[in-house]
Amino acid sequence: MPLSLRFICTVAVVLCCATAHAQERNGRGGVTYNPRFDHYTVEHGLSQGIVRAITQDDRGFLWFGTNDGLNRFDGYRFTVFRGGAGDSSALGNSIITALADDGRGQLWIGTDDGLFSYHHRSGDFRRHSIQIPSRIPERREGISAVLTDREGAVWVASYGSGLYRYRPSEGRWKRFSRDDNARSGLRSDVINAIAPAGPNAMWLCTRGSGVELFDLRNGTSRTMLPATLRAQDTMIVSVAVQGDTVVWFGTENGRVLRYDVRARSWRALNFPTLADRPHRFTAINAMVIDSQGLLWCASESSGLMLVDTRSEALRSVRYAAGRPEALAADGLRTLYRDAQGVIWVGLNGRGISYASPVSKNFHLLRETGMGVYSLTFQSVRSMYVEADKTLWVGGYGGLNRVGPDDRVTNFPQFQQRGGDNPLNMNIYVIQPDPARSNSLLLGTEGDGVYRFDARSGRVSRLRHAQTRTPGAVWGARIHSMHALRDGAVWIGSERGITVLEARGGAMSHIELFRNDAASGRDAVRALYQDRGGWVWIGCDRTGLWMLDAKHRHGTQFLHDPGDSTSLPGNTVYCIHEDSNGQLWLGTSAGLCRFDRTRGVFTTYTTSEGLPNNTVYAILEDEAGRFWISTNKGLALVHPQGGVLAAFTVDDGLQGNEFNGAAWFRHGDGTMYFGGVNGVTWFHPSEIRRNNTVPPVVVTQVRLGSRTVEREWFDGDTLVVEPGSPQLTVAFAALNFYRTEQNQFRYRIPGLRNHWEELGSNHEVLLAGLPVGTWEIHIQGSNNDEVWNEQGTRLFVVVMPALYETWWFRIVMFIVLVLVILGVYRWRVAAIQAQERRLALLVEERTLRLTQANEQLMREIEQRRLAEEEASRANAVKTEFLAHMSHEIRTPMNAILGFTELLRAKVQEPSLRDHLESIYLSGNTLLQLINDILDLSKIEAGHMELSYGSTDLRVIAREVLRLFEWSVRDKPVSLSCTVGEELPARLLLDEVRIRQILLNLVGNAVKFTATGHVTVHVTATDIDGEQCTLHITVEDSGSGIPPALLDRIFEPFQQGTRSANKAGGGTGLGLAITRRLVEIMGGAIRVESEVGSGSRFILEFPRITVAEEPHIVAAHPAEDTDTGDAEVPVEDAAELAMPLDGAQRAAYRSLLHSIDSEQRQQWLALRNRYVLQEIQRFGETIAALARDAQYQPLLSWSEKLLREVGSFDMDKLPHTLDHFEKEHRRLRSIVDASINTID
Repeated sequence: MPLSLRFICTVAVVLCCATAHAQERNGRGGVTYNPRFDHYTVEHGLSQGIVRAITQDDRGFLWFGTNDGLNRFDGYRFTVFRGGAGDSSALGNSIITALADDGRGQLWIGTDDGLFSYHHRSGDFRRHSIQIPSRIPERREGISAVLTDREGAVWVASYGSGLYRYRPSEGRWKRFSRDDNARSGLRSDVINAIAPAGPNAMWLCTRGSGVELFDLRNGTSRTMLPATLRAQDTMIVSVAVQGDTVVWFGTENGRVLRYDVRARSWRALNFPTLADRPHRFTAINAMVIDSQGLLWCASESSGLMLVDTRSEALRSVRYAAGRPEALAADGLRTLYRDAQGVIWVGLNGRGISYASPVSKNFHLLRETGMGVYSLTFQSVRSMYVEADKTLWVGGYGGLNRVGPDDRVTNFPQFQQRGGDNPLNMNIYVIQPDPARSNSLLLGTEGDGVYRFDARSGRVSRLRHAQTRTPGAVWGARIHSMHALRDGAVWIGSERGITVLEARGGAMSHIELFRNDAASGRDAVRALYQDRGGWVWIGCDRTGLWMLDAKHRHGTQFLHDPGDSTSLPGNTVYCIHEDSNGQLWLGTSAGLCRFDRTRGVFTTYTTSEGLPNNTVYAILEDEAGRFWISTNKGLALVHPQGGVLAAFTVDDGLQGNEFNGAAWFRHGDGTMYFGGVNGVTWFHPSEIRRNNTVPPVVVTQVRLGSRTVEREWFDGDTLVVEPGSPQLTVAFAALNFYRTEQNQFRYRIPGLRNHWEELGSNHEVLLAGLPVGTWEIHIQGSNNDEVWNEQGTRLFVVVMPALYETWWFRIVMFIVLVLVILGVYRWRVAAIQAQERRLALLVEERTLRLTQANEQLMREIEQRRLAEEEASRANAVKTEFLAHMSHEIRTPMNAILGFTELLRAKVQEPSLRDHLESIYLSGNTLLQLINDILDLSKIEAGHMELSYGSTDLRVIAREVLRLFEWSVRDKPVSLSCTVGEELPARLLLDEVRIRQILLNLVGNAVKFTATGHVTVHVTATDIDGEQCTLHITVEDSGSGIPPALLDRIFEPFQQGTRSANKAGGGTGLGLAITRRLVEIMGGAIRVESEVGSGSRFILEFPRITVAEEPHIVAAHPAEDTDTGDAEVPVEDAAELAMPLDGAQRAAYRSLLHSIDSEQRQQWLALRNRYVLQEIQRFGETIAALARDAQYQPLLSWSEKLLREVGSFDMDKLPHTLDHFEKEHRRLRSIVDASINTID
């Protein structure tokens, strides 16, 4: 590239960078305000990037008009309204040219296709029948501005049709236009902008006549712009009113005109940055005055111009590439100042930029690559500011000087790598040299100390050494320097301290710590001389030192983990003495205050609100507050009030991480902090708190995924129908600066009376609200936690379900009555029709017909008693079966007895076969009768259970022994498994449990041809007093077909197994078994597979574990009235008779014999009346009773033998059944005698 061309390009780049950097400059003679912008674009939900009109309604919502729709903004979400063809309640056009809110619930909208109004509460748009054609060829739209006055009238300015007025009280529009024949009419019909001029007048910015003042009362207008100015500026395009004294006008030529109302004088201001642009690009499209008195002027293509309305100083604010806080573009369309003072800038294609007066005005200096206004390195490690605000910056990359005009000078000698002895480019400390004017001492990272001549740029090294060498700086890594009042400079390094005397430059050394492999690496981080002359030294590992500057002896302070009043950490980064003489330390473990009188350290950490515990710098402002840099931003701390605020990169800092030794406070109070991304500087007075109380509004209500389309006002009511999905309420605090930091909370009185803190979440999900009316009270705050205590309220009415309403219940009652009445009438009608048919058929039998009719009517009247009568009939049937079974049982026993006698005497084979058939048939019939008798007892509720101490092991094995003769001719094995955990004895009805086992085992044996029949007895849930009993009877027989499994336990339903139908049976055994199991509180089920066998599974929960054998009074299964069964002995006095030792032993032996053997025989005999076996049983009992000398049982056995001998089958069954009572009497006597001994 030729040199001349390269020079031209370089100059152009520098000029562009200088212009772009103007936002960060603090020109000494110009406007000092540096606005920081945030932005909203199409990516944030804005409908289109050309923003032509902005306004704010009386509730606080912002409205933006674009070329593709109207946008309402709540700080979080844009709601877009677009033109809809054929919908009279929708916006008729999407190109928005003007906006105004009348404060009475309506928004007025100028569009490319006429005027519309929007009613906030109804959410409807209305078209107003005025046609405003444009007379300017380059403008399609007709409406240029809309304004509402104090009387509620709406004024509409047009680009060629003059001015329109609409008074709601009149309900019609009136036009004011140019009239060449009238002196008082408009001078131009092309009106670009309008603004109020007091209560009775309006400023008109026109084309051709310049500025006109329009009288609202009589509709007259007069030209205000002098002819000399009007000749240059015939097109006035914008206006801003400053109080009652000054009005500012912007022209198409890029000039600003100032009109003094009182003096009635005009003055023109030229913007040099706009003068060389074509007219169509230099127009001042909009103007607004901010809360600080700055006039903001938006140009067509050259960004913003800020004018100090007092000094008329100018400042240009432009777009800067790579700067997110800069203006987003230079092409601007409109400006608006909202109720909080935020300035909104409508851009020509890039959306919206906005700046808040409460934004934190932190200024930045960093590496941007923008020529003379950019640092040459990124991370800043050291700083020094001269009186004229010349800033010296050192870091990882050399040394920069920033002049008062913000121009950066770099010193490349620190960046040269070649040569014999290159300089170190990492500058850690900058200290003015007290011994030489215009000289700086620079501490480096590894090359000791340089002396730098600020005028010539020459650098000289001070000799350094790693040992204590006279005339040399001790150490190479310099971390701190401090000039004492005597002019000596103390230099802190990784080795210790070097004292550089002001006179002669002599050097001496102070050893504080050992820096070897054993003690670890240390360094002097901070040096400070207090008002009393003591020098305070902060180290990297060895805490804090206090030294006498003259004698150089002192005290060390270290962290003690066991003492909360000791130094919080042994790394001290900075030392500060406040205006009250209090000493403060910045450490790696927090901010620390040291009480030198008591020797006590008080520490403040993140627990007290610090953003981070690493404190690099402490600077005090004029109000006595501390500004503290950390690894997580800046903190503002009051010495007595604690942490007041915290600031991060989101507030405009260079970054969140700052560096040690990179801080400085100028004499005028300006603070400088260096960090990993440059320098942040500011004056504390520029950091403002947002004290605006934001309006709180409900922005959206959703039921499930469906949005309730309407605007919500304070106190509105939402009706939620029953069965509606969950309710979501969205809301906003209309503070538009840092909306992500707005805070919210809510409560529902009567349901959630305390405040539910939501943080920055601006939605709440309400699920399961009870029926009723609920008030949802929402409060919100701005970014600085200024709360709107009044908030907003939404009432939610949760409607009851239809079946829960009182009127629905009444209607249903009436319907039910009507249905019953209708059914009754239908039934009566049907009966009457039947009666008529019968009458026609059998007229000759009048008497019978009359009786039949009477019987039918009685049946109708007694229908409600049918169920009760059926129940009584069932009871009679059950009682009949029981009596009949008992009556048949007695002669059947006689038949069986005679058959047994004949079998013993008849020897002829043919007769014996007949007798055998009689005997088997009789036994089968007797079994059926016994089953019927048991079933009838169960159904009648007369089945009594007699609980006693029962050994299931014995019963299971005895039952199996009873069936050994049945399987003697079949390859079937009988077995019993008993779990070890089964208690020795359980409280059960021994008779019924045996009956259950007999039925199940007998059934298994009957249907098993080969294989096995097994009884499993186990127990679970054993807790010492109770357990759950499990009994399983398993066989390998033919199995039960699936179709019969559901009916197997029904009476007279046999488990039909095709291979064994010949097994016979009554069909009642399993039905009785299930009833017995259920009466005993258990459950039974069956599992079966055809061809593989069956498993009957019984489970008895909560069975009591019996420790000693005892008898419990019998009781009916369903009837709690046990009658005489509660006293099993007839003579209660017999229980009280004392027994001697021999009697007691004899009775116990007798009882044991009966329990172990005789009772089992008795149980078998009850179901089979075989006289020979009954006789042997009676003889055995008689012998046992005679040996024990127990008369009651002896008398019973003699009676039994007499009835067997006389073949008295009427009395024999009853006497045999009475054995159980005698057995219980004997047990009671034995138990009573044992209790008497105890």
